[in-house]
Amino acid sequence: MCDIESKLPLVGVKPEKSKKRGSIIAGIALILLINSFVIIWVGFLKSDDTEAELESSELNSIVRNDVKNSLSFMDTLKNFNFSNLINLIEIEDSNAMTQRLELNKLLIDFILKEPLVEVNNSCKIPSITMPTPLNCLTAGNRIFNGLKKDPSKVGILIQLGFDADTLEIYMHQVYDIVDYFFIIESTTSHLQHQKKPLIWQLLQNQNRFAIFKDKIVNFVLDDSDTAKNINDNSIWALESQQEHSRWTKFLEWNKNYQYFSDDDILGFGDADEIPSRQNLLLLKHCSISRDVTKAIDIGIWFPLSYIKWAFKTDFPVHRSVPYSLGDPSFWTVSNAKKFNVNGNAPTRMRGKSGHFLLGGAHLSNYLYPPFAMIKMLTCSECNGVTHLKEWKKLIDDKNVRGLEKFFIDHNVNLYSGRTVSLEDLDAKNKETVSLPWLGALFFF
Repeated sequence: MCDIESKLPLVGVKPEKSKKRGSIIAGIALILLINSFVIIWVGFLKSDDTEAELESSELNSIVRNDVKNSLSFMDTLKNFNFSNLINLIEIEDSNAMTQRLELNKLLIDFILKEPLVEVNNSCKIPSITMPTPLNCLTAGNRIFNGLKKDPSKVGILIQLGFDADTLEIYMHQVYDIVDYFFIIESTTSHLQHQKKPLIWQLLQNQNRFAIFKDKIVNFVLDDSDTAKNINDNSIWALESQQEHSRWTKFLEWNKNYQYFSDDDILGFGDADEIPSRQNLLLLKHCSISRDVTKAIDIGIWFPLSYIKWAFKTDFPVHRSVPYSLGDPSFWTVSNAKKFNVNGNAPTRMRGKSGHFLLGGAHLSNYLYPPFAMIKMLTCSECNGVTHLKEWKKLIDDKNVRGLEKFFIDHNVNLYSGRTVSLEDLDAKNKETVSLPWLGALFFF
């Protein structure tokens, strides 16, 4: 089951109706199982084409590894005083932030826990198909002019928030192609300077990340760094600072180690913006045209709520590919340095570079409830506390299915009219769809 074709056709995350009488399929939302990476949806299928309504005791017994004697997720949250937090927010009491941080900590504890299933060592990374000269000449919009004599080194600069499981998918997807991952994170979240732990520091000693450690460089924005923007009310202030700092920190690192040369490749993006393996191989082995003076954007597919859907984004790589997101962006070191003038820093270009490749996945809509909750509470563009009353009711009822459905429906309703079935995409837009190989195994 491990040698998976990562292109279409895809297996859908939306639960299909079971044809086998008496079968019950269960799991936690997109729990990422090491190497086999069976992605298990919080869906329960039952015979006679109906969804199973499991007893709350079964639902609430779901916990992740190392918590055998701990409270389940729903019991943990049921013990949190949501009513007090809601009241403090409504009266604009300064103590509300303390309560918010307490809630964040509870969620982070579950986000960081390793999956239930041990490493499946039978799963192997897909074999590499080396680009041919013709592949280079026909890829993208006149980006390459042939094969390189020697492959470029590739580094990827990743912003990390709370994306533990998604980061694991990313690492497995491209580890054998990339020379270094530069992970930058901050001691505060992007929303209202909420304090947060350094996630990589907590993940790096877990078994699931052990094989990657030799290729990871960790950059940190500490409290003194983020304090520089304490009076900037822009919702993007901290995120922009983080993007700028990862470049300056990379330059300092490379000045000392002299590892990357001007012809080498650097990618900029978030932990959930994952390029296809083939696109990275093209960037590594093909000679980039002199006409490319900025970055090469990767037009990736953005599934929303259901993996059989594609979302029409605000940042496509071209008007002919509206169902693409133009991140991450890959620069030659030379072009990145040339761009770094007048306060600019090379970063993801959101489809504005003018040159692009198609293929990858934006795994932003990851609906494991602890992660979905903390994302709403901390992301740059989020209100953070709008839905606390709705969550409280579902948690009081220990309604795991209802909580999962809340996050699915939230996106469906918020972006009504901007999604389409993958089957209805034209050929060009289908080129964006590339599921990471470790995310291509679904257990229903």
